[in-house]
This record gives sequence, structure tokens and C-alpha cells, in this order.
Amino acid sequence: MSLGENATLIVIYVDDILIASRDTRKITEDTKLFNHFEIKNLGAVKHRLGVEFEETNGRVTLHQHGYVNEVLARFGMSDCKPVATAVDPGTRLNKREERSDEELQLPYRELVDVLTYLASTTRPDISFAASSLG
Repeated sequence: MSLGENATLIVIYVDDILIASRDTRKITEDTKLFNHFEIKNLGAVKHRLGVEFEETNGRVTLHQHGYVNEVLARFGMSDCKPVATAVDPGTRLNKREERSDEELQLPYRELVDVLTYLASTTRPDISFAASSLG
């Protein structure tokens, strides 16, 4: 038995706590949080902070299909075509000196924030593109 098989994982974000273990009995036995705080067990996690969790054959996978579709709709990109590479590594981005009124209305910072969040959660493949845009 390896150390990972005995591990209990506790993730805390503000007032949300996710507790995971291969042995569900260990969640309440090993976690003294239940003795000190009023904690509600909401069962198996399905969705948290834009991340969707799916369990199949004892394996948990994470994805953000719903969040990505929401973001695409927000930025008017619902009909865009997917590509294999987020950005060509040889692409050079330059800051424009003059901007039209239409360009100033684009929520550029919001888009970069969304891409950075996706890159840090379930989409490390877009890290280079998000970083370059930032």
C-alpha cells in the first residue's frame, strides 16, 4: 500500500471545503473538522467553481465544458471553430498605438482573466496563449 492510498485530501476555498479519500470512512474519521465546526455533507461533488467532476469506474475526471460554453457565449464566440493549438508559438503580439472606439469596448482584461483561470484549472494547454495575451 502506497502513501497515496492512505491520503485524505482537503481543499478549502473561502467557505467551501472539499474532502476526498479513497476510503470514504476516513473522511469523517481522520478529519477533526467535523468535531469543531458545523459541516454539511452535500454528498459527492458534481460542480464547484466552474469545474465539473465526473466519476467513472472509480476514476474522477475534471472538465469545464459548461463554463467554456458560457464564456464563449459571453464573448460572442459560440460559433467559433476549435483548433488544435491555441496560438502558434511563433506569433508576436504587438501593442497598438491607435485604437478605434469599437476596440476600446472589448472586455480584454476580463477575457484574459477567464483564459488564465481556465489554464490554471483544467486547461494547461492554453497557458502559453493566456500568458502571451496577459
